[in-house]
Amino acid sequence: MSVPNNEWIWGVYDAGDQTLHYFSFYAYIASNSNAGACCKTPVAISRELFEQIPATDERKMLYLAPETDDEWADAFTADGNPRASLSSNDQKTVDGKKVNQPYAGTLAVRAKSKYGTWLDASSQIYPYMQFKFRNIENPGVGPFPVIRAAEMYYTEAEADCHLDAETDAQQLLYDVVSPRDAAYTKSTKTGDDLLAEVKLYRRFDLWGEGNDWFDYKRWGEPIVRKRKAQGGSFHKDFAVTINPEDGNAWTWMIPEKETDYNDAIE
Repeated sequence: MSVPNNEWIWGVYDAGDQTLHYFSFYAYIASNSNAGACCKTPVAISRELFEQIPATDERKMLYLAPETDDEWADAFTADGNPRASLSSNDQKTVDGKKVNQPYAGTLAVRAKSKYGTWLDASSQIYPYMQFKFRNIENPGVGPFPVIRAAEMYYTEAEADCHLDAETDAQQLLYDVVSPRDAAYTKSTKTGDDLLAEVKLYRRFDLWGEGNDWFDYKRWGEPIVRKRKAQGGSFHKDFAVTINPEDGNAWTWMIPEKETDYNDAIE
């Protein structure tokens, strides 16, 4: 996502002399940003969604998942919360003094080896952290796609599912998925199963691009976030369920001060 391509229909261009610095999008999400928000609390995909990405799909390599028991132990605390681990050195107390020692955590070692150029020197490592978004200049300079062709394919395929045009939906899904997964074959699913497949590919293809909230609101489905013990990867403070009937949880609220002082808003 750090370089525009011919799939982008509408995007936001950002350059070093036209940036919002630490308030920019990439200063909160880029894996290689030196902004504190990125280095200390990297943005990560959910374990459940990651595990539904086919192994042959090239988009799966954009996320760092624990692969062995040692990496799982390294990635989560005893109470099941994801924890950060330094990618280069681990500060420990030896004889009453704090010293930097080589970090031996296998997840961090693999992250540095595989994604080293996509990390900042001070980056911390989280399970399922993302490498889809990388800035082109610190702290958060980079272009961003507002709409790209893939979104149009998924939107049309979803509409075809509701219009009983399942053959068209299957073809659209094949057209948008196969360039990223050479092993993908045209779906033979129908009905709710086909719609579920369209939704799944839409979710991980457009991950991080600002669609989920609108999609779930349109679908009338709950957002379910689980902790490790429940089969997920969220920290306990974020492992919540937001149901469609939860009212204001699905509404962007206008601040009261705005309505107090702006006569144009009732």
